[in-house]
Parts: sequence; C-alpha cells; structure tokens
Amino acid sequence: MRVAAGLAGGVLVTLGVLLALVSIPSPAAAHATLLASTPEDGDVLDALPDRVSLEFTEDLAQPAYVIVRAPDGAAVTEGEPEVRGALVTQMLAGADLTGTYAIAYRVVAEDGHPLTGEVRFSVGTPTGGPSGSVSAGSAPRDEVATTTTAEPDPETSTRRIDVAVPAGLFAVALVLLAWSRRKET
Repeated sequence: MRVAAGLAGGVLVTLGVLLALVSIPSPAAAHATLLASTPEDGDVLDALPDRVSLEFTEDLAQPAYVIVRAPDGAAVTEGEPEVRGALVTQMLAGADLTGTYAIAYRVVAEDGHPLTGEVRFSVGTPTGGPSGSVSAGSAPRDEVATTTTAEPDPETSTRRIDVAVPAGLFAVALVLLAWSRRKET
C-alpha cells in the first residue's frame, strides 16, 4: 500500500513539473527588422539618389529582392541588390520624375525568417505614390516575393517541445528511481 501511495505521489509530482515546464513561456524568437533606410521613409529629396540601402537588425542570407518604383510605376532598379551582413544596397537607374517612389523589399534573415516591407520617399513634390506600386501584399513573385502572415511561430512551438520532452523523461526517471529505492527499503 505504501508503494502505491509513493508511486501516486511521484506521478503527481512528475505531472506537475512537466506541466510547469511546458507552460513556461519561451522567449519570443527575435526576428530581423528594418533598422534604417537611405533614403528614410517619408524623406523628400531634390534628386533621385544613385542607390538605396536598407539596414536590418540581423545579417541576411542571399538572395535579397529589392525593387524601386518611380511615380509612373516603372522600375528604376539597376542590377541585383548587394547583401553585406545586415545591409542591402540596390543601385538605381536615372529617372527624372518628381513624385513619390516606393522601395519594396523581401529579404531573409540568416535564421530563415522572411521579411517584406516598403519604404516610400519623394523626389521634389510628394504624390500619392507610384502607379502600380509594389507593396508587400501585391508584389509579383519574380520581383518581390510573397508577404508574411501572422501564423503561429513554429520555432517557438518546437522549442517548447525540445524542452518538454527531455524534462518529462527526466521527471519519469526520477519517479522510477524514487520508486525503486522505496521498494528496496
């Protein structure tokens, strides 16, 4: 009878420890975010720069996609974007249009997390934006890829499982050890 009571107590302790470990919130996975851009969002310039740059909080993987649209909707990017660590630079072809330009980007952090967004700046007088503007939600796949959606973070879920399984096995081992020692006495 004593063995059954000890076993029941051990099982309850094990379940309590396991439940506590699984319910501990894991730290949110830190993902790359846009830290700065040149030109900055909302800047009004006298002339179109020869390049735009985007700086992120984490190093990026290749490839990166950047497209800059003029007020008339035409792409003014020239060549492929250059990725150096957390910085992406995209050369621009000369355009003499005044109005609002849009920099649409899709990059992937080294941890595999994709990031999309748009930065707007103006040359001369700001306008409503480029016609046919590429936003994160409307970008053609061959120019700037898909948007991110608010889905559950599989990395956080995996981390909880990675902690819970070994912790549960350890707790079961402790219960079995305690039970075997009780049986000996």
